Amino acid sequence: MSPSVAKGLLNLRELDIGNCQSMEEVITEGEGVMTLFPLLEKLNLTELPKLGHFFLTENALKFPFLKKVEIYDCPKMKTFVQHGISVSLESDDEVNVMFNSKVFCPNLEKLHISMAQSIMARGLLNLRSLEIKDCHSMEKVIREEEQQGEGIMTLFPLLEELKLQTLPKLGHFFLTENALKFSNMEYL
Repeated sequence: MSPSVAKGLLNLRELDIGNCQSMEEVITEGEGVMTLFPLLEKLNLTELPKLGHFFLTENALKFPFLKKVEIYDCPKMKTFVQHGISVSLESDDEVNVMFNSKVFCPNLEKLHISMAQSIMARGLLNLRSLEIKDCHSMEKVIREEEQQGEGIMTLFPLLEELKLQTLPKLGHFFLTENALKFSNMEYL
C-alpha cells in the first residue's frame, strides 16, 4: 500500500494483516516524518513469511495512539521501519533493531512477538507487557550499547509483565554491570 492510501485511513483503529505469502513490506517507500494511521491502536502482523519490515523510509514514522503490537510468524522481519537503500555500513546495527529511533510509539503498552528473528527495542517507556516466544535465533533482547549511566537502571519503567518462552539461543535479556529495576513488575 502506498503512504498516500495509508494517510487516507484516518479513522483506522485496528490493522490485521495475515497469511500473505509474498508480502515483503506493508507500506511502500515514503518521505518525511509521517503519521500514518493517526488513530491506530492495535497492529497484528501474522504469518507473513517474506515480510522484512513494515515500512521503508529515510525518516521517522509516528504512531501516536498505538497501544498494542503483535507479530507472529514473520521469520524474516528484523526491523519495523527499514531505512532506505542508502544506509551506510556504520548504521547497520540501527537497521537491525525492531523498534529503533525511526519509530515513535509513545503510548505502546503491549508488545508480543513470536517466531521472529529479533525484537531489540528502544524507547518503549510506556510498555506494560512484553512477551517474546518461539524466536529460535534470538540471542538478546536489548543491546549493550543502549545502556545509559551507572548504578540502578530503569529500562522499562512501567513494565508489569515479562514473558520469555522457548528462546533456545537467548544469552541474555540485557547484559549490564548495573542493577535493573522493574518497580511495577507483577508477572515474570
